[in-house]
Amino acid sequence: MRTYRVKWLAPWLALGMVTWAVGCSKATDPGTTGGSGSGGTGSSTGSTGSQCTGVADCSKPGCAGASCDDGDPCTRNDACATGGCAGTAVTCDDGDACTSDACLAADGGCAHQVVTCDDSDPCTHDTCDAASGCAHAPAADGTPCGSGQLCLGGHCGNGCEILGAAYAADAVNPSNPCQSCQPGTSTTSWTAKADGLACDDGNACTSGDQCASGLCVGAAVSCDDSRACTDDSCDPASGCAHTVKADGTSCSTGHICSNGACDAKCDIAGTIYAYGDLNPNNPCESCDPTNSTSAWTALTSGGCDDGNACTKNDQCVNGACVGTSYTCYAGGGCQGPSTCDGTGACISQPLPDGTACSTGGGNYCHQGACEFGCYINSTFYEFEATNPASKCQVCVPGHSYTDWFNLASGTDCGPNNAACALCNGAGQCVSQCGGGPGPNVEICCANGSCGSLGDCGPGNQ
Repeated sequence: MRTYRVKWLAPWLALGMVTWAVGCSKATDPGTTGGSGSGGTGSSTGSTGSQCTGVADCSKPGCAGASCDDGDPCTRNDACATGGCAGTAVTCDDGDACTSDACLAADGGCAHQVVTCDDSDPCTHDTCDAASGCAHAPAADGTPCGSGQLCLGGHCGNGCEILGAAYAADAVNPSNPCQSCQPGTSTTSWTAKADGLACDDGNACTSGDQCASGLCVGAAVSCDDSRACTDDSCDPASGCAHTVKADGTSCSTGHICSNGACDAKCDIAGTIYAYGDLNPNNPCESCDPTNSTSAWTALTSGGCDDGNACTKNDQCVNGACVGTSYTCYAGGGCQGPSTCDGTGACISQPLPDGTACSTGGGNYCHQGACEFGCYINSTFYEFEATNPASKCQVCVPGHSYTDWFNLASGTDCGPNNAACALCNGAGQCVSQCGGGPGPNVEICCANGSCGSLGDCGPGNQ
């Protein structure tokens, strides 16, 4: 068999070259012997003899396997079998997945028609590979596929390809809410939306945003909070902000900012003072915002305290506290120096008891007066005062200012100075009523008489 590549006429004329094979004669089974002839119909020889000469003889005994011609150009090695003539089908597969292989019934030749891979989808690239056959790769998004249509995800539909990116119909411009994809207008550029459509320009400092000539436009918002002590501003990302002004900032005539409020106050040396507050260092200066919000205002009248105890009737005069001076005495006798009390009076303090003095005939201070007496064991006693612990001792400054004087021996010292008890001259009072042990011992009764214990009488024990 020989094969040829030829050009076919219709219907494959437009498909180009096809390959086909033309058989000049049907080959006989190499194992069959006999004379030559077309289709292997010549007389057979050998064991079959001359009886197996045609298809009709295939039914004769002994003709099985004899060469014959089944009349089908697309079979080879025809032979008698089971009462008929049959051959092996011709194989036309050329190993190319891009051809459709067939045997031609006219002459038994092979035809190899080029297959078409067109899937009629404008959004695929149709190709054929000899090994694997047809392939349909999706076309890139944005590939034109019809009037006002583009390929999107492998399908043809209404859309736009703008700056290398594909968008579905009506898709909004990510950078401009007032533009959209309108393939009927343009598939390669954005189309402006109708004026007056609501939009959002992404700016927190505008409101009432609307489309106008393809742009999103809004009116500027007012951030004025009507407060004099805030700085009003607007941030496109976050909106209005109201920053409190620093304390002391002037906010109107005679007013300054204080904790965000506009008040009639003063800011003096960095400290805020209320209207009428006095200068801590000068009682004759005050905060008067009507005169100044940054300096003290001098007072021209009103009482004050100049801090000097030896002035009186202190008054403010042109911002200064002025008083009338007065003098207190220096002290003397048993009084210490006097001090001013700020009202025009003087205050003095007595000297401690026991302080030596010499005025008025005294010798020791006692409760602020100079008196004549003794000062014994930190206690002042007047002249001739008796020792509380002994009737036989008295204060005699001429004898001693600081010790007791012992009365003479024999001085009465009993009750009511009765003679039932006498001083012994050593400062001790000694009973003169006998005394001694036992229940009848005599004692000095309260009435000055001697009597037995228990026998002094009522009230005299």
